[in-house]
Parts: sequence; structure tokens; C-alpha cells
Amino acid sequence: MIIQYSQFVKTKLSKWFGSEDSKQVDTYNYYYISGLEYIIPLIKQFAETVNENFIDNLFHKIQDPTVSIEKLVTRGEIEIIIYSSDSQFKLSNAKGFIVYTKTTHSVTKEEKIYLLLLCVNKSYRKYGYGKVFMEEFIQFIKNSNSKSKRVILHSLDTSLQFYKSFGFNEVPDKVTNYKKLFKYEKYDKETVLLEYSI
Repeated sequence: MIIQYSQFVKTKLSKWFGSEDSKQVDTYNYYYISGLEYIIPLIKQFAETVNENFIDNLFHKIQDPTVSIEKLVTRGEIEIIIYSSDSQFKLSNAKGFIVYTKTTHSVTKEEKIYLLLLCVNKSYRKYGYGKVFMEEFIQFIKNSNSKSKRVILHSLDTSLQFYKSFGFNEVPDKVTNYKKLFKYEKYDKETVLLEYSI
């Protein structure tokens, strides 16, 4: 099962404090950031080959308690998807994370989802968890409101076939088309730009 972290926080707050208090910016920020203090070290542990500065930069903006994190998430600045194969979800039993950002075209309303990071706990690799996680993520994107969507990512050669098995195709690497994605680029090696249209 996959859980959208922002929705997880919202659901917990409604359960604990009722719907009115859960809408308060300070309350939401406090619990969102508290959870991040647990999640970010896990992401660094699961994504051990990725530079830690890259991961810190991803979360820099949403660790500022003076901004409305909920608004940043709604605008698509950053979102975290948590994967767990257990029937009862807890942060402590997370087996993987996806971090993405998105933009919505003002006229066509097409959504571009920039997959910035996919990581699975080392103990659960080679057992098909990454495949199931990716399948559930694609289904989650398909089920969202926007009719037209594209999932975009950079892949190293080592993971190229993994993404292609889901229907991702290579596209020309044009900085002008994907400014938001390039802002977050994490690799200093040769990469391939891939796209999945929904």
C-alpha cells in the first residue's frame, strides 16, 4: 500500500483534534515537520547512493515553519509517497519512499509529475518491492483529478530497463522543457530523460 504523507498528516490531525483544528497552519506545520525529522534520515538510509545534500535541498523549503506547508504541497512543490507492504500502516514499517514535485499547465491543465527520488530499504531489494511500489505509484497518479499527465524522471543506465518495463520512453533532454526537474538534478553521471504519458 502507498500513503501520501501530506494526507497522512491531515488524517491524523483530524482524528486527534477534529477537522477545525487540523486546518490551522501552525498545527499542520508542526506535525508535518515532526514527521520529516523521522522520514528524512530514513530516505538518506534507503537512498545510500544519492548525495545527502541533494536530499536536504529537496526538503529545505518545507522545513520552514513560517510558511504554510499545506499550501506548498497543494501547489505541487514537494510530495512524499510512503510504501509499506504491511496491512496496518506506520511510519516505522515504511519499506520505500518516492519524492516528487509537479506543475500544472495554466491553459491545458496537463500535469507534469517530476519523480525526483525512488528508494527502497536495502533489506527488501531484489524481492519485487520496487516494482510493486512503482505500479502503485503510477496507479495513484492515474487516479488523480487531472485528465492529462506526464511522469518525468532522469534514469541512470543501471535502472533504465526497470523504468522502461512500466512504459517509460526516452525523450530529448531539453533544459527549457523541464526547468523544474533540472533544478533538482541529483546525478553527476550520464543520465537518460524518461517520460510516461497517462
